[in-house]
Amino acid sequence: MASPLAGVFINQHVPLVLTLHPPNYTQWRTLFEVMFTKSGVADHIHDPPRAAAPYWLQDDAYVVSWLYNRISPEIFGLVHQRHATAAQVWASISTLFLENAEHQVVFLATDFRRIEQGSSSIINYFGRLKECADRLADFGEVVSDRDQVLNMFRGLAPRLHYAIPILTMQKPLPSFLSCRAFLLLEESRQSPPVDGTGADTALHAARAPNSGNHSGGGGQNTHTNSGGGGRGYRGKGKAPATPSAGASSTTARPPALPAPATAPWTGMVHAWPVPWRPHAPGSGILGPRPGSASPFAGTTAHYYGSPPVPAAYGAALTPPQPAPAWDQTALIHALNNLSVQPQQQPNGEWVLDTGATSHMASSSGSAHKDGDPPL
Repeated sequence: MASPLAGVFINQHVPLVLTLHPPNYTQWRTLFEVMFTKSGVADHIHDPPRAAAPYWLQDDAYVVSWLYNRISPEIFGLVHQRHATAAQVWASISTLFLENAEHQVVFLATDFRRIEQGSSSIINYFGRLKECADRLADFGEVVSDRDQVLNMFRGLAPRLHYAIPILTMQKPLPSFLSCRAFLLLEESRQSPPVDGTGADTALHAARAPNSGNHSGGGGQNTHTNSGGGGRGYRGKGKAPATPSAGASSTTARPPALPAPATAPWTGMVHAWPVPWRPHAPGSGILGPRPGSASPFAGTTAHYYGSPPVPAAYGAALTPPQPAPAWDQTALIHALNNLSVQPQQQPNGEWVLDTGATSHMASSSGSAHKDGDPPL
């Protein structure tokens, strides 16, 4: 009579092959325990053998075949025995991984407290924690779910430290799997998109070269920037394509603005030339400069409409007039010829007239030297 276990393909139920490096005994053992219960052969592992029953010996041989089929050649060479029962093979495999339990617990507990995420993903980090906790459980040192959560917080990467208060403020404390689901979502939010659309776009501002020559051999466009006030080309993203070498550029470019005018007496810079007018109040206390025109002050011209039309492209620009140099000899001459006209005051005092009559009183001040009289 054929055994019902003859049609079982163990590779479909236990896809893992037991290895020493890396050790995967915990996962391998879990799959086989489920398979033993599902097939009804758990008594072949835990109960004494029944050699008097032929059907039992046949089923036990199938279980031994399962075990030998799902271990590596290295482990097979260490545990195989002639005429061994399933319980004996199972015990030999367990001894290979669970021998020197106390010694291994010391090293596993230390490694468990030293696991850190670093640059690894949440899936990898939680997997290492779970694997180490399961190996400790195989030796009888069960790590509680709360201890796993607290140890996970200790080794979490700094980029996810902001999530620790969010999780610890919850009552009761979330489980190990709940924390993994939450942190996995936070990690996906921090990951940059594959197409790079989330990358920051840099804005670059460049100043056009000061050269006024236009070179047609290389097909590059240059702008004239004179007077120190012109603005260069501002580009965003990719630079505009330039024609190939030797080709002439036919693209119309904006005309260059005229050079800004500078008022040397006031330090004002205007966007376009402005008319000049004589200063209204007068020449001041030093009088007009000898041998030169009266001082001027720049004022903004009033345009009713659009600003003056700039010069056409390619036209020669009028360079700004340089500021007049200061003549020290003329200043000394003006100081020597300075005359002050006394004004008749009731008390005979002298008053210096600076020309700023709109900002002075007509009298020399209060007659009380010690302050205003009491009320």
